[in-house]
Amino acid sequence: MRRLLIALIVCAPLWAATETNSPTANAAVWTDAGNAHTQNDALATGDIAQTESYTSFGFSIGAGSTVDGIRVLYDAHRNPTDKNNTLEFNLLNVGTCTLKETGVLADSDTDAYRTEGSTSDTWSCTALTGANVDNSAFGVSVTGAKSTGQNPDADSYKLDHVEIIVEYTEASGVRRVIIAD
Repeated sequence: MRRLLIALIVCAPLWAATETNSPTANAAVWTDAGNAHTQNDALATGDIAQTESYTSFGFSIGAGSTVDGIRVLYDAHRNPTDKNNTLEFNLLNVGTCTLKETGVLADSDTDAYRTEGSTSDTWSCTALTGANVDNSAFGVSVTGAKSTGQNPDADSYKLDHVEIIVEYTEASGVRRVIIAD
């Protein structure tokens, strides 16, 4: 029993893998939408009800894998004069999913990431498979929204960076984490 336990402790770090990629495509609906491909303080800007799609994250988790959870991390803020800006996130190319809405965005760029989803949240997607996540059409949509009150000013949604973390179990039973930014 002791030898087995020692072997598991030695092998445990090998069970988690991290891969970092950047999206290489977007729909170009927001102004300078490609600026959100990297964390660099160059901003993608959008208006209320405008949806930008980010795809081609370059995942390679395998068709037989089970997706355990998806997190979308983002660095975003709003114009200081707008008080009710929120964002809505949804996953692309994995069937119908549950929309995630943020709280009110900060009024300045803090370079701090916020997260939608969790390590065990599959967003209730109807077609969340390894093959669909590997497809270049997999990604995330970002829509400007509001919590209450009047519509925000034009170009008041500021997105510096978006990334996706996929947690999955390979067909062999090994659990892995891939981070694509």
